[in-house]
Formats: sequence, C-alpha cells, structure tokens
Amino acid sequence: MTIMDMIDVYNSNGDHVLGGVNGGDFIDSGTNNSFTAHPLGLVISEGETVYCENSDGVFHLIGFTDDNELIIRELSLQDALEKGIRDAVCTEAALCPELVIDGVLVPELTEESAAPAMNPRTAIGQRADGTVLLLTIDGRQSDSLGATMKELAECMLQNGAVTAAALPCGTITQMYFNGEIQNFPYAPEGPRPCPTAWLVR
Repeated sequence: MTIMDMIDVYNSNGDHVLGGVNGGDFIDSGTNNSFTAHPLGLVISEGETVYCENSDGVFHLIGFTDDNELIIRELSLQDALEKGIRDAVCTEAALCPELVIDGVLVPELTEESAAPAMNPRTAIGQRADGTVLLLTIDGRQSDSLGATMKELAECMLQNGAVTAAALPCGTITQMYFNGEIQNFPYAPEGPRPCPTAWLVR
C-alpha cells in the first residue's frame, strides 16, 4: 500500500496521523508492483516485531528507542529489543545510510566515490533537542535533478541534525502531510507501494 493508504488505515482505527515519508528497504523489482510491499531485514513497530527474515541475523537498523532517540546501528533482533528499540526499519549497509553522526558528516561521504549520482532522496534525522527531521528531495526531473548522498547529508546538517540517515530513494521517495502529497515523486505509474513508512501522529 502507499503511505496515504497506511495513513487512512491508522486514521480509520481512531489514530490521528498527519503524514509521513517512506521507510526501510524492500524487495525491488524495478517496477511499480506488489514486490515493493515486502520488507527486507527487520521491522519493529511500537515495540513489537512485525517482520524478521532471520532471528539470528544482524541488521543495519534505523530506529527510535523508548526514549525517542534516533539510532543508526547494526543490531540483532535480541539486542534491539534489549536496548529498548521501539520502532525500526532495516537498510542495506552497502548503501551507506549514515549521513551525520554526532553532528559530523560521516567520513565516507567526503570521498567523491560515495554515491555521487543525483537522485530523488529521503532522509530522517534528529536535532540535539530531540526534534525529528524528515526530508524529501525530488529528482530525475527537469526542474529538480535530485541530490547526491553528500548533498543530502549537508542539507540535514544545515537544518541542525546531529544524527541523520538516508532512507531508500528514487521512485519510492514520498512525503505526505494533511492528506496531500508534498513532493513530486518520479513515479510515472503513480506512488509506489511501501512496506514501511515513518508516520507522524
């Protein structure tokens, strides 16, 4: 389902969800079909394990603790639950999802070889005061070429992030708020289904 579909489900159950952005990694066949609805790795929601492809595995997680601290860390399912990870999605470490750690651009992004292509991008971050930042950047269009991973990181730094991570990008990049899509996704067949999303109540 799309992020808007997810929001409609939550709201029909009595929640008040304002909006959100796309979440973690998923099986990607390169087309706008149901395969995008299958997550990869590990998904935790409100303290419950929603999906785990290998209970003995170690996953590259982006998530929040019970204390609302954003974490970007490699953890097993057991370690994640013991550390009080309340909500988390999985990303592929090879994609270098870390953007900002302790208020500093991660060293890998200073290298020109680190994801130099310009693409639609999504990021999540947190300021020192706990404020959560959600960012989408359009791309692959004449009026918006997109951003490199380094540019994405620099944008998060400029907005006060002390911790930030990249989420899956490209045609999956979506942001909704108050019932409307806020960006212009490069998705000729319409918004792509997502298995997970970061939703804002």
